[in-house]
Amino acid sequence: MSMSEQQRVPTMKIELDPAAATSAATDTSGGAVEVPKEEVKIGGQTVSKDIADAVEAGNTALGAQNFKAAITNYEKASAALPTFLPIKFALARAYYGDNQLKKAIEIMDELVKVDPTNAQNASLLANMLLQDGQMDRAKELIEKLPDGALDMNTLLNAGIALMNKKQPAAAVTYFSKAVTLDPKSHLGYYYRGLAYVQQNKGKEAKPDLLKVVELAPDSDEAKEAKEYLKSIK
Repeated sequence: MSMSEQQRVPTMKIELDPAAATSAATDTSGGAVEVPKEEVKIGGQTVSKDIADAVEAGNTALGAQNFKAAITNYEKASAALPTFLPIKFALARAYYGDNQLKKAIEIMDELVKVDPTNAQNASLLANMLLQDGQMDRAKELIEKLPDGALDMNTLLNAGIALMNKKQPAAAVTYFSKAVTLDPKSHLGYYYRGLAYVQQNKGKEAKPDLLKVVELAPDSDEAKEAKEYLKSIK
């Protein structure tokens, strides 16, 4: 399960610096005066226009899912603005999109250390760690987050990872939180039902599987739920 589409790149405010946008002139002796390069401000920091252009190009490439181009441009911008966190976040998204998971995790890890109170970044890092098979680190992050900060993807991914490690009882905790978070989504019920099935708890699984059929009767999950229900007395 991929990162939530709601976790978008924050807007990077770019402003022209009036003091730098001067026109050509001549000095009193008639010699040419060098024209300053046009500069802009990003996040309150003055940079050359080519860096601002790199940010814009990165944003455009990321939006078009041209991740390699986004990486090239964001890396250029990040080198000039090493403390500007929105660019680092965007670069992490680009690395993730380009299947460079280790590099994405490295950057997100840095962002979480800089601002450990940012629940969105911590949740996103947890998802990446789960995808990379780093269950213990992901669980540590998730357990520190308030319930309201957890999104459906994080909860489902955590539960699925535990099921893959043959820990369905622990997985139920995350799937139950997913059900609480969005009781109208069939996915929390579906995966919790599977976790109960994996524990041979047909009595507990049955109402969840029935709920899947009720909420999303035409879904693939509902088709599988019906098959499981046939074997539950």
